[in-house]
Amino acid sequence: MQWFGLALRVMELSIIVLAYRMQREAPRTLRSLLRPLQKAVGDIDYEIIVIDNGSPQPLSLPDLAGAHAPVRLHRIERASPSPVGAINAAVRDLAQAEQVMICIDGARMASPYLVARTVRHLRAQPDAFVYVTSRHLGHKLQSIACREGYDQSVEDQLLAGVDWENDLDELFKISVWAGACRDGKYYRLNESNAFSMAKKLFWQMGGYNEALPVRVGG
Repeated sequence: MQWFGLALRVMELSIIVLAYRMQREAPRTLRSLLRPLQKAVGDIDYEIIVIDNGSPQPLSLPDLAGAHAPVRLHRIERASPSPVGAINAAVRDLAQAEQVMICIDGARMASPYLVARTVRHLRAQPDAFVYVTSRHLGHKLQSIACREGYDQSVEDQLLAGVDWENDLDELFKISVWAGACRDGKYYRLNESNAFSMAKKLFWQMGGYNEALPVRVGG
């Protein structure tokens, strides 16, 4: 296990990020979750736990000097095709905070107030289930764009064309609402890559069903 960042202390939120074969995407996701890109988090202690769920090439993280938040990388050598067992184990054995955020897809970058607004809602109602809507990089739904030539090189060009590494709001210029949304006005809760709840509520609900054999999250 690799350790980066600050010494252990009481945490308010543990963010669990699952990654499989995401050497390209995971560093972007991680950067978007850290200070200074996350805004209004000055009074919030949170940690990030990155789970490499058996990638053929072990995941490595970028230099996180100055990250101002603990980041842990934990690799599972003999991983199940499904990530749900890894998530359950991370909630049970690794998360230090009483509130957890689950990010099942390590390729999803965060918006700038994700951490602050999540914690604000959980402070107000500790037993709440907090979730966020999703957007796709590109100018069309990815299910459509991929049929028209959208690929990793196109995505890299989009990201290179905006200054997202200094301001995550720039991502809104190169993205569209995901299919579960209608212009951000209507949302069907059939997908959220960043939902949060108390650990006790997670276990009251039974955690993830480990009988599901499907590989997801990348």
